[in-house]
Amino acid sequence: MCGQVASVHLAFKTRGQPTYLNFGKPYPQQVFTAIIWGLDRGKFGDTQQLYLNKNICVTGRITAYHAQPEMTLHSPKQVTKK
Repeated sequence: MCGQVASVHLAFKTRGQPTYLNFGKPYPQQVFTAIIWGLDRGKFGDTQQLYLNKNICVTGRITAYHAQPEMTLHSPKQVTKK
């Protein structure tokens, strides 16, 4: 999946402390979401600075959550800049 990251949300108060990279449009109108769970966040660095408003590609298994496509990222190797 490739596209522009329209918003980055760090949900520190949510169980698992996910970081959401929302593609296309900001949440809740995103086209696609890549999730970095809290346990993996340290591997990625400053997600706001690295990914917000950038065109990137992510690789991995696409699943659906409430009929919205998403992918979990475990490693920065899954992300390439376009």
